[in-house]
Amino acid sequence: MVKTGKSELWLVNHRASDLPAWLIPCFLLVISPDCLNACGLCVFAAWDRVLPPVSLWMLWIVIWFLALGAIASRSPQGLSGTWGLMGSLLALAPVVVFSALLGPIPFMILMLRPLKIFWMARRPACREQWGEPSCSRVHRVGLTGLACLVALGVLSSVIRSERPLADWILKWQNTGPALGQVRMIERGSESIPLEHLRKLIRQGSPAMAAAVAKPLAETGTATEDVPLLIDALANCRAHSPLSEQDALKVEAALQSMTGLSLATGTSVEEWHNRWAATR
Repeated sequence: MVKTGKSELWLVNHRASDLPAWLIPCFLLVISPDCLNACGLCVFAAWDRVLPPVSLWMLWIVIWFLALGAIASRSPQGLSGTWGLMGSLLALAPVVVFSALLGPIPFMILMLRPLKIFWMARRPACREQWGEPSCSRVHRVGLTGLACLVALGVLSSVIRSERPLADWILKWQNTGPALGQVRMIERGSESIPLEHLRKLIRQGSPAMAAAVAKPLAETGTATEDVPLLIDALANCRAHSPLSEQDALKVEAALQSMTGLSLATGTSVEEWHNRWAATR
């Protein structure tokens, strides 16, 4: 325990002795080779579609958690079940590490602690144990935390209703959930506006451009979209041989949209010339 002056500012209370139990799995995770195969980004992508922006949710949960740690530091009696400020900072270490595997889920679990402390502060026994000033601070911080959670919920609802699916896909285009949506678009089980297809072609990876090339050829206009497909073909060829299958998909879409029957592997320059000759 660390005590500073007569103000009895406690940085770490007796609960800090439990911290090694939290840190052991953290260290095991770091040295485990399995963590290299983890896909925390996939979980982040899925949560960001439901609760966008998920980073703000995580930030507020951390602020709320640390605020309780600061209250515990200033309380002579401490808060049962809560570390001081320095202890709370250390307790965030395993949460951050596990988020590499589980995305924001550890932060959502962390939110249970402030909610529990807020509820306990209303009980007479806890008010007597912690002291009226500490319980009053916990109550104010808890009400502020709940109000911010409601505000974040409204913000997430607005973003979900206004954000195009294409924007979410481009933000998380290298993750499993986004690639799953792209495959649904490719199969025709998910439809998005033509302008959004064009946006995916322009800004997406070669694999993404190849996946949406067929839907674009079926719904687009040759005048606007053939140049986009030719540029996508050039991008796939630039990443050859990794994108060879992607280039074949784009070529098939070009043949369908232009009506030209060019041999597989025709150069991008030849596609430009043949398309210009037909106009």
